[in-house]
Amino acid sequence: SFPVSRLYEYPTSVVSVVINREFEGEPAVFIGKINSPETLSLREIDERIDGYTTGPIEAFGSYRRMLRISKLPQPVRRILWWYSLCASGVVKNKMFGTFGVNSTAGVRFEVAQFLTPITTSLYYGLPDNAGRMKIQMAIDHRVFDAMTAAKGCYELEKVLNTEMVAEILGEEMNSKS
Repeated sequence: SFPVSRLYEYPTSVVSVVINREFEGEPAVFIGKINSPETLSLREIDERIDGYTTGPIEAFGSYRRMLRISKLPQPVRRILWWYSLCASGVVKNKMFGTFGVNSTAGVRFEVAQFLTPITTSLYYGLPDNAGRMKIQMAIDHRVFDAMTAAKGCYELEKVLNTEMVAEILGEEMNSKS
């Protein structure tokens, strides 16, 4: 929005995955980023998320950046956040990614609404007994409307029920042989 309002189209997708970790004996939230997730297999994505969850915190640039920024005085942090969110699409992509994914499935809890600094965030829970899973999307209405989001959700459902199921079944068949 600075110096004038404009839209910025990112060259690639970058997903920000919310990761809960322990840091210095306390629970902490980190953001693991995956560049171009649409080009990766489910196994590759799972391995990256597992690395973000179990690997050494110092091994990940996004974690180190968050820790460096958190040590700065509050006025400096606020200026950096403002710059990252408002002044540069390139910096916003580097800091926050293009969309986020978060899950409360492990704690059987559902989020009704949350604020996010990025245009789109997906969050999901556990599948029910029939195998259905609720996936919710939070969007920035300044960027696109609910119909666009709904079309995206239908496309996501189609991919989840076809391509991703085929990939999972294919990996299971390969592991059995």
